[in-house]
Amino acid sequence: MSKTRHEYKIGYMGFNFSFSTETESLPSTDGRQQPLPIASEEYGRSSSRGNNIQSQVIAFYKNEIPSQPNGDFIDNILNHWYGNYNKLDDFDTYIQWLFPSRERGKNSQAPLLTDEDVEIIKHCGFDQKAIRALEVMLDFYGMELKNNTINLAPNHRERLQVIKSHGKYYFVISRILSFLKELGEQKLMITWLKLLADLIQKNLLDGDAKISFNSYWIKYLDKNGFDEVKAYINEINRN
Repeated sequence: MSKTRHEYKIGYMGFNFSFSTETESLPSTDGRQQPLPIASEEYGRSSSRGNNIQSQVIAFYKNEIPSQPNGDFIDNILNHWYGNYNKLDDFDTYIQWLFPSRERGKNSQAPLLTDEDVEIIKHCGFDQKAIRALEVMLDFYGMELKNNTINLAPNHRERLQVIKSHGKYYFVISRILSFLKELGEQKLMITWLKLLADLIQKNLLDGDAKISFNSYWIKYLDKNGFDEVKAYINEINRN
């Protein structure tokens, strides 16, 4: 298995970051080879937090610390939790770490996302881990990512019945969309929201999903994305 070393330097808001990673090719859920960062000892820790304290978000994404409480390292989650629905259903152990937010959630041990975290994730290769995390969760919801489009997976009916059983599953969709917005993944958000709109229109998701869609999910899009999804909804409602 080949490894490639990458050196990064980022200037952001008056602070300088230097960062190095190694990557190796690991298979994704749809059979493609994707490079995932391997934790490196070298990391420039100067940040506005002061005292050279590294962000817990970045330490987690570097596979240096596990999620808390009673969670796991990100590489184990991405490579070994796929399809383990019982384990993934325990959201409190990992979901706020895997998809960090700027707002405090139920898990008080999960770190909050900052501007610096977003820049490092986007520019140091960790966005690939975020997409891999999305693939793991899409499978949990009975969906799959192929060729930058999100579609239903073969087991979608069984999984959607589970999703309709509790509002917590819709809250997690909100959290994932929020993180995708931070990373600028507008196209992925649009294709996912179109699929969710289809499921709501066909009554494969319930009324609570429709409320979440209109009150939260679609509002994570920028104006162009919002208009595109609204136009799509109008079209499927006419047919």
